[in-house]
Amino acid sequence: MMLFTSNPFQLGFSITLLRLLSTCLLFVLLIGSSISVSGQKINLPVLTKMDNVPDWISLMFAEDPNVWLIDKSYSDYYKVHPFEKTTFTQYYKKWRRAVNPYLTTDGYVRYPSDEAIWSQKTTFIDKLYQGNSLTSRDANWACLGPFEMLNDAIDGDQKPVSWQANVYCVDQSQSDPKILFCGTEGSEVYKTVDGGINWQPASRNLLVEAVTAVEINPSNPDIVFIGDRNGIYRTTNGGGSWASVLVESQINVNDIAIHPLNTNIVFVAAEKGFWRSYDGGIQWTKVYNQRCFDVELKPDTPDAVYLLKDNPTENRCEFWKSTNAGMTFSLKSSGWFAGTDAGRSNGGARMTVTPADPKRIYAVLIGQAKDGDNGFIGVYRSDDAGESWTLPNPPAGGPYSQAHPNLAVINPFSGTGFHQGYYNLGIAASHENADQLLVGHLSLWRSNNGGSSFQIMGGYGGGLEWIHPDVQDIKVLGKDTWLCT
Repeated sequence: MMLFTSNPFQLGFSITLLRLLSTCLLFVLLIGSSISVSGQKINLPVLTKMDNVPDWISLMFAEDPNVWLIDKSYSDYYKVHPFEKTTFTQYYKKWRRAVNPYLTTDGYVRYPSDEAIWSQKTTFIDKLYQGNSLTSRDANWACLGPFEMLNDAIDGDQKPVSWQANVYCVDQSQSDPKILFCGTEGSEVYKTVDGGINWQPASRNLLVEAVTAVEINPSNPDIVFIGDRNGIYRTTNGGGSWASVLVESQINVNDIAIHPLNTNIVFVAAEKGFWRSYDGGIQWTKVYNQRCFDVELKPDTPDAVYLLKDNPTENRCEFWKSTNAGMTFSLKSSGWFAGTDAGRSNGGARMTVTPADPKRIYAVLIGQAKDGDNGFIGVYRSDDAGESWTLPNPPAGGPYSQAHPNLAVINPFSGTGFHQGYYNLGIAASHENADQLLVGHLSLWRSNNGGSSFQIMGGYGGGLEWIHPDVQDIKVLGKDTWLCT
């Protein structure tokens, strides 16, 4: 689902429906069942202690979990306990679907090698064109709908709602703002050339899993990079065809960035590390092995590259900065979260920059600052391009309250209930007023004072109707704001 507004930081979103279901995506079924595509992005939730958790959770966190044992333990537990939706039941549901294609007969998860992934992609392309061309398939199938989703209002006053499918990421062309690409949980890329009014599939000849990152070349909207669980893909003809340019099993791409003044420079932040290319994605250099959550470039000086990276030794997310287009990075920690509590944990982070104040950076950190926290640490802010940081709405983590809400959970003011960690995480600052900020978790939040306070806008609260919960990406370009749920 996606929402669009021309006034991004005021109550007044207008719904632009993505007719994702109306495209009748049957291509996997048509070419045979020997090729599997699995959707959903999954990130292991935070668990700092194994005390007093059901056995099925402990089994799921094992180094080499056995799915059959977890399934049985899960089933046995809820035979004698009432079911309650939690962070861990939500993760189990997504994880179980994601690992299913990779199960051995004895219940272990064994992911394919890079070579096997490449072979699978080659097989897909071969089958696609062996007597089953895109043209012939188009001629044999017509979409019968549905073309619009309505709410289930019992009083009959039904309204269009944006609930067709999970959209994980979106990007808007800087050189032609009417062109956008988005990536979905259903393993598809969609394109619009009229500002979101109509969408068409742009990846029917591509074997791709759930698309978790998309980036349009700032000066040429025909060149687009996307990322999924196993690699990076590039099109140079607006989505007409795609090439696999980086194959890495279980890379789990989180973000892609392109240097606006030298578009041959491309960066990739992923669960398996950080990559850099200086030739438009043909060759890649792996810079870091740690989990990397987000990468941004300074709006007025794009040689300044910002990176959010895991420090597994300290169990914290860190902010790193480059001033030479990604050749080298240095840690910037002044004022940044530096918790030492034994119960701290790193659930990930996202950040945003704005041309309204090129030195302004916001970063939302999730996880735990200490024992008793519940998935949310805080929104940090820099006014000097990352050299130093403040936390405008302290403290880090709990206790949570009306004045210091937990933006991540379903009960924000008490800080209780479930959250979905990095699966629901987006942040974007206004391009016209650097003090205006949107943060998305289960619900959408807004700050008008640089992160000092937040108001809920939609999802599990707020005044905006029919914003589906689970915000997964927010993008701003000029006056346009795009929200993915």
